[in-house]
Amino acid sequence: MQAATLFPLAFAAVIGQMNQQHATWKLERGVSVGVLEQLFGSSTFFNTVITQVSVRSIKPLAFILIILWCISPLGSQSILRMLHTKPTTITRPIDITYGNDTELSTHTFIPSTTFTKAEAMYQESLLSPDVVKHSPLDIFGRLKIPLVNLRDSSDWIELDTENTDYSSLTGIVIGGVKDANGETEFTMEAPYYNLHMSSVEGEPTFNSKGFDFEDDGMYTIDKSQTRYGLTEVYFNFTIPDTNFKASFNLTEQYVDMRVKCIDGIANCATTAIHPISRTSPHANGTYWADMRAIHTLFSYLRSAGSERSLTEAYFRNPDTPLAADIYTGSTFTIPVDIFLLRLTQVVNTYALLLSASSGGEVYNGTGTFTDSSPPPVYEISWPWLAISIVATSTIIVGAFVPALLGFFTRNPDILGYVSTMTRDAPNLKIPPGGGTLGGMDRALFLKDMSIRLGEITDDSVSVSRIGIGTLDQASLSNEGRLYE
Repeated sequence: MQAATLFPLAFAAVIGQMNQQHATWKLERGVSVGVLEQLFGSSTFFNTVITQVSVRSIKPLAFILIILWCISPLGSQSILRMLHTKPTTITRPIDITYGNDTELSTHTFIPSTTFTKAEAMYQESLLSPDVVKHSPLDIFGRLKIPLVNLRDSSDWIELDTENTDYSSLTGIVIGGVKDANGETEFTMEAPYYNLHMSSVEGEPTFNSKGFDFEDDGMYTIDKSQTRYGLTEVYFNFTIPDTNFKASFNLTEQYVDMRVKCIDGIANCATTAIHPISRTSPHANGTYWADMRAIHTLFSYLRSAGSERSLTEAYFRNPDTPLAADIYTGSTFTIPVDIFLLRLTQVVNTYALLLSASSGGEVYNGTGTFTDSSPPPVYEISWPWLAISIVATSTIIVGAFVPALLGFFTRNPDILGYVSTMTRDAPNLKIPPGGGTLGGMDRALFLKDMSIRLGEITDDSVSVSRIGIGTLDQASLSNEGRLYE
């Protein structure tokens, strides 16, 4: 940085002196006044340009001088730019662990302590802030599973993390993500429950009791009727003391998720998803094993969200459930697609928490971590290095030229000094001697002499003239008077 600051100062000093010495050398050998002005006026870049314009010169010398002074800013910049740090990343494999928490078989026999823990976490999830409900991570820092339409797609579906619905309010525990500057990327498999409304009977009416899950209405269809190799399950949804009943289709959906984490687990998000064809863990089991597991899940869900409960409040106002009035109106006035989304989230939230609270299963995977803060790597910019070499060489040559030209110059250096105006002045009385002195030496010789540029009166002529003389020889010029 200091070198870049000093370079233009050193360049101006060296090249300015070189041009002055060059002008002195040219003057001794005979040169036009215009060339002398071009050389002597080229002390800086702007002075060079102004001088060439003033003398109206378009000769090669003008372009050479302008190009010469262009080297100064380029040389200064080359010092800053010829060596720079190159952004580098180091990618290495890492081991990832994640939970697979929605296997129905794990819900069959669960201790009461597990249920208590799951219920507390379930209620905490329902009451989580709105920004958390719509974020890729839940309130516990777990990765949520996106909920997208996968019926007509077998390819990867890119997701907009700012506008994505999730299958639940909670997620899957992820382990192994580097808590450091960089990006962790991996692919993981995850299941969730997908719900579809298959039929509606009756008209929902308000009965002041809220709604409930009817255990006795659940049944399974034949296991050969599957989608993506997953068993379909149906259950009924009723409102007590009314004639309303809704039937829902529940399937286990398996997906692959492409996950990216930036600077740690706190900034993880699923960036893409696609369905995978996988046989359900229960496809080879018995009807009663599936039925018992589903029965357990919905029994606990019913207990966690009893009549006029926080669950129904979530259906009415998911952003702020406690502000929902669950004693008036009908929950089923909510549009069907929105109701299905919230019902799906409720079921998956409780299923995930119930399984995770009982231990669940943990799977191992691999990913990559791209470290964005390795030691800096310096890189040379060859074009800027070439400019720096040219600029430095110009200064070196410019430093030797005055000495070389001075060796071949016999006359004193008089250009650019005020004392030069006193040489051979006809009306200026000066002490004898000093004719061979250079400009600075002559200035020292005459430093105590006072001079004036003004009116020189000559009795032999009728018109005065402007000239340099001592104070008694030159008077102040008068406005309106003619001078030759």
